[in-house]
Amino acid sequence: GVTLGGTGREIGDRHPKIGHGSLIGASATILGNIKVGKCAVVTAGSLVLKDVPVHRLDGSTQRKHLDLAG
Repeated sequence: GVTLGGTGREIGDRHPKIGHGSLIGASATILGNIKVGKCAVVTAGSLVLKDVPVHRLDGSTQRKHLDLAG
Protein backbone atom coordinates (compact mmCIF):
# COMPACT_ATOMS: atom_id res chain seq x y z
CA GLY A 1 0.00 0.00 0.00
CA VAL A 2 0.80 3.69 -0.08
CA THR A 3 0.35 6.25 2.70
CA LEU A 4 -1.07 9.69 1.77
CA GLY A 5 -1.86 12.14 4.52
CA GLY A 6 -1.22 15.31 6.46
CA THR A 7 1.76 15.84 8.74
CA GLY A 8 -0.41 17.31 11.49
CA ARG A 9 1.47 20.61 11.36
CA GLU A 10 -0.57 22.38 8.69
CA ILE A 11 -3.83 24.25 9.04
CA GLY A 12 -6.43 24.00 6.29
CA ASP A 13 -5.60 21.87 3.24
CA ARG A 14 -3.13 19.30 4.58
CA HIS A 15 -3.14 16.47 2.05
CA PRO A 16 -1.05 15.75 -1.06
CA LYS A 17 -2.26 16.31 -4.64
CA ILE A 18 -1.27 13.62 -7.15
CA GLY A 19 -0.93 14.64 -10.81
CA HIS A 20 -2.51 12.75 -13.72
CA GLY A 21 -0.41 9.83 -14.95
CA SER A 22 1.83 9.73 -11.88
CA LEU A 23 3.16 6.44 -10.56
CA ILE A 24 3.64 5.83 -6.85
CA GLY A 25 5.60 2.74 -5.81
CA ALA A 26 4.64 0.30 -3.06
CA SER A 27 5.14 1.42 0.55
CA ALA A 28 5.78 5.05 -0.47
CA THR A 29 4.72 7.68 2.07
CA ILE A 30 3.66 11.14 0.85
CA LEU A 31 2.83 13.62 3.60
CA GLY A 32 1.68 17.22 3.71
CA ASN A 33 0.15 19.77 1.36
CA ILE A 34 2.50 18.99 -1.52
CA LYS A 35 2.11 18.26 -5.23
CA VAL A 36 3.31 15.23 -7.15
CA GLY A 37 3.46 16.55 -10.71
CA LYS A 38 1.92 15.10 -13.85
CA CYS A 39 3.65 11.88 -14.99
CA ALA A 40 6.03 11.95 -12.01
CA VAL A 41 7.32 8.72 -10.45
CA VAL A 42 7.82 8.16 -6.71
CA THR A 43 9.87 5.03 -6.10
CA ALA A 44 8.88 2.24 -3.72
CA GLY A 45 9.58 2.87 -0.05
CA SER A 46 10.19 6.61 -0.50
CA LEU A 47 9.29 9.27 2.04
CA VAL A 48 8.20 12.43 0.19
CA LEU A 49 7.82 15.69 2.12
CA LYS A 50 8.45 18.21 -0.70
CA ASP A 51 6.88 18.80 -4.13
CA VAL A 52 7.87 16.44 -6.95
CA PRO A 53 8.01 18.35 -10.27
CA VAL A 54 6.32 17.25 -13.51
CA HIS A 55 8.12 14.35 -15.29
CA ARG A 56 10.46 13.74 -12.34
CA LEU A 57 11.58 10.47 -10.77
CA ASP A 58 11.87 10.88 -6.99
CA GLY A 59 13.74 8.19 -5.12
CA SER A 60 14.01 10.00 -1.82
CA THR A 61 15.28 6.89 -0.05
CA GLN A 62 18.61 7.61 -1.78
CA ARG A 63 17.94 11.34 -2.38
CA LYS A 64 18.03 10.87 -6.16
CA HIS A 65 15.94 12.94 -8.54
CA LEU A 66 15.98 12.30 -12.29
CA ASP A 67 14.26 14.26 -15.04
CA LEU A 68 12.08 11.92 -17.13
CA ALA A 69 11.26 14.44 -19.89
CA GLY A 70 12.73 13.57 -23.31
